[in-house]
Amino acid sequence: PTATAGVGTQVRVNGTNAPVLFATPDAVGIQVPVEVTGLTSANLQLSDSGLNSPPRTFFIGSPSPGIFTASADGRGVAAALHEVESGSGVHILAPLTAPALIGEQIVIFGTGLGEVSPPVGTGVIPGVSRTVLPVSVTVGGLPAEVVYAGTAPGWIGLNQVNFIVPPAITSALEPGTLAEFGLTLSVGGRESNTAALRIRRRDE
Repeated sequence: PTATAGVGTQVRVNGTNAPVLFATPDAVGIQVPVEVTGLTSANLQLSDSGLNSPPRTFFIGSPSPGIFTASADGRGVAAALHEVESGSGVHILAPLTAPALIGEQIVIFGTGLGEVSPPVGTGVIPGVSRTVLPVSVTVGGLPAEVVYAGTAPGWIGLNQVNFIVPPAITSALEPGTLAEFGLTLSVGGRESNTAALRIRRRDE
């Protein structure tokens, strides 16, 4: 899902090559190397086609969670998956094109959840590693049960959170109806952007 460099683009953070997640004429997205863990600042330098930018200093803060959304701008409907049954009877994860159901397990993606255990090296494709700090989820202001929070297996620099749609949402919906609820993550006392999650209550 990534490489150390894009097409002719390399980024070094304190001298360590940072995995480039995307590179466009206007922006470059990187994974901040784990080698800077515990530091409060680091130097960054970009190289492209043999040209080097002047080094720039950036500050490193505590975990700051963010939820990815379908619109890729942090607003609107969350980028999410849910479990569906395939034609062969096998349960698979599929895009959340239909509303979530109360009591269903949902998978959302984001970034900024902090250190994980076991640790994952810079640029290493991760397996399952859980966050060191506890992660909480709210849906419509109600706490949700978090089943998993950590790396997204197979994807460098991506966090994944699995949670159960709170049964208490039932009181906000009539049978067979659906509505959109605010969704947030919190880690280390810091709250994410608010994404949207469409939820439907089953017919009774």
